[in-house]
Amino acid sequence: DVNQLLDVGNKADDSDVWQAIIEKLNFGKLNVNQLLDVGNKADDSDVWQAIVKTGKLNVNQLLDIGNKAGNWRVWKAIVETGKLDVNQLLDVGNKADDSYVWQAIVEKLQ
Repeated sequence: DVNQLLDVGNKADDSDVWQAIIEKLNFGKLNVNQLLDVGNKADDSDVWQAIVKTGKLNVNQLLDIGNKAGNWRVWKAIVETGKLDVNQLLDVGNKADDSYVWQAIVEKLQ
């Protein structure tokens, strides 16, 4: 049950536990609302990255997740979806303020 897994993740508050939960959940089978619900309940950058990588979210949802997570790895995953336009990419670069994110942006702009 998804809620039980989320409870375990929140109680453990450990990235290794979240990784195990991510593998168990099979995000590909969840719809967008379920994905966002899981992300909000987990509030973990590894979980947000896995959700972003499903490719199911629109640009606004991706940007919302980036702002919530406030983590360079999540921003990098968002950049790598290829869904953002040039202005959005530059905005993300400024928000993330991280060299790995900027590198990902440069790769998308080539």
